[in-house]
Amino acid sequence: MATLEPVSNQRPQILISYANADRATAKAIVDGLRSQHLNACLDTDELHPGDHWAEYMRTTISASAYFLPLLSNHSVQGYWMNHEVEAG
Repeated sequence: MATLEPVSNQRPQILISYANADRATAKAIVDGLRSQHLNACLDTDELHPGDHWAEYMRTTISASAYFLPLLSNHSVQGYWMNHEVEAG
């Protein structure tokens, strides 16, 4: 199994994609990754009222070295998860 190691002083970004119904699980995963000093990205930490969500996702997907979709009954039925997976 490959391990994620920082490259010089920059840590590769990991984007977590999830359905809103799975927010608590996604947050727990992100907290676990961050406790290992990994650069995990969660939209609720970065988006602010009035931000354009679709543009944020395009930019964040492009900037991320890793894309981690959280698959569940909720996410596989959602439009946005499919859109993010196709973009990733």
